[in-house]
Amino acid sequence: MTNPEPERQQAAEAAASAAANQIDALADDARTLLTEMIRFPSVGGKEDEVQEFLASWLREHGMPAEMVAADPDIESDPNYSHHSLDGRHVPNLKTFLPSRGSGRSLFVNSHTDVVPAENPAMFEPVIDGDTIRGRGAADAKGQVVTWVLAMLAIKQAGITLDGECVGVAVTEEEVGGNGALAWVRQAEPRDAALVLEPTSFGIHPANRGAIWFKITTEGVPTHMGRWWEGQSAFENLEAVLAAVREWDARLVAESQGVPLFPDNPSPVHVNIGIVRAGDWPAKVPATAEAEGGVSFLPNKNLGQIREEMTAVVAQAARQRGITASVVFEKLQNEAYATPEDHPAVAAFRDASVAVRGAGEVTGFLASCDARLFYHRGRMPTIVFGPGDLLMAHSDIESIQMSDIVTAAKIVARFILSWCGVAR
Repeated sequence: MTNPEPERQQAAEAAASAAANQIDALADDARTLLTEMIRFPSVGGKEDEVQEFLASWLREHGMPAEMVAADPDIESDPNYSHHSLDGRHVPNLKTFLPSRGSGRSLFVNSHTDVVPAENPAMFEPVIDGDTIRGRGAADAKGQVVTWVLAMLAIKQAGITLDGECVGVAVTEEEVGGNGALAWVRQAEPRDAALVLEPTSFGIHPANRGAIWFKITTEGVPTHMGRWWEGQSAFENLEAVLAAVREWDARLVAESQGVPLFPDNPSPVHVNIGIVRAGDWPAKVPATAEAEGGVSFLPNKNLGQIREEMTAVVAQAARQRGITASVVFEKLQNEAYATPEDHPAVAAFRDASVAVRGAGEVTGFLASCDARLFYHRGRMPTIVFGPGDLLMAHSDIESIQMSDIVTAAKIVARFILSWCGVAR
């Protein structure tokens, strides 16, 4: 009996070469697609036009495109992010490649929503040689173009997969991930998921988690001329925040050496982003608030973070004899970790090494939709993409077109390896 493995490997390599050649041929089309997508100010809840544009573009290039609306009861889901979007949810966009449906399946994703831009010129793309500038160039319309380019190249190269590969452009990632939540509530789990974000080609099978909080303290208001007869809510807040900083130091110590996050000197952090107190300069404030976020690694979960922080605030209040509380609102992103030795991680590393001679596997020091595919979708999940995370949300947001092309070749090779090539 002959061994079919060498023949399969030869077929996969030939398919990867054909897809790479097609990616090069489609690079100009991909550049145009990205610049046109940037023109849409698709902040959360306003992604309709860019989703419809992308659907039309896919159909014009011979790819199927289907709009998938969220379930009407999604807002009752415990993972729902309650950012105010006036109760409307723009449908996700689904496409897929021809397959026999007999091999391993894959879900490929990124998001079309962007953060707001104070300067409207951010929605006017600028091409400077290899560089494309504009809101969403790196986060994450450039990522959408990457996987679209990879899948389209496979399709136009005439390749049929053994297993199913589904691509989805989701909405509302920047406001908590409701688009991804809508998808995993409806879709059947795949054998693996690939989420594209700007990682500078880093391969991330694990993500840091994040949760937002608001601490409120109360005081006794009085005129500043008789301040000793009152009690400053702001000073009470300072005392509580001092206890929070001590807890922050403990979190950092407990998070050293977590797998895939070994070398970061401060892998977690408690950040205070907003402080409010009082309503008049000459008055001892009656209330004070601090809003911020906690980042954490997969050695802890959301429940543990909430419990620990609540206990820290309560203890500080008891010690000072004051009233203080903490609530957790809006963003609550769980951490996750796919084992580094999972076959999907190994296959993606091999694809990266084959294309660019490198394939570093680490944890991602940010949170994104990947957590939902891992926890709710029950899929081993990898985060990867061209572009620099430091560019995301900035006034100089940009990406290199050559990086998109390289990343698309890696993604295409991974799709072909993971799903298999029909013969």
